[in-house]
Amino acid sequence: MLSAKKIFFILFIAAAAVLPIFVFAVDDPYGASAVAKKTSLAGMSLSNSSPEMLASQIVNLVLGFTATIFFLMVLYGGVTWMTAGGQSEKVTKSKDILITAIIGMVIVAASYAISVFIFSRISGTSTCEELGGSCKSSCASDETANFTSTDCGETKYCCTASETATE
Repeated sequence: MLSAKKIFFILFIAAAAVLPIFVFAVDDPYGASAVAKKTSLAGMSLSNSSPEMLASQIVNLVLGFTATIFFLMVLYGGVTWMTAGGQSEKVTKSKDILITAIIGMVIVAASYAISVFIFSRISGTSTCEELGGSCKSSCASDETANFTSTDCGETKYCCTASETATE
């Protein structure tokens, strides 16, 4: 039978996972679309993506989800250690959880670095001019942010005309 602490923890994690979904039901009263444009989340689309870009987005999504799980494991290990009350079995268990979670986060970070390296080599194009775009701090609504360009720097995006805007 699950203890009250475990049930509370499971409900807390479930609420933390589900509650952000309700934010998207509001018609942008807090400027979420402006933030999405500045972070170029608005330019991410599965319909306009090349197969390499689609694979890169899926890998990044999976790695982000996995990193979130390991972060939650670190939190769980820390809470377990704080509530151990000096019992050596619980302290040892929480240390093992923390060590496992930290190793997992290091593996995810290394996987992310490797996937960025591989997908930047697979894409073939490395300059924004070759893509027919220009480096900007944010893309306009009729432009698509292309993430395969590496010459725009960390704070700029290679903005190309959307396929729907050219038709």
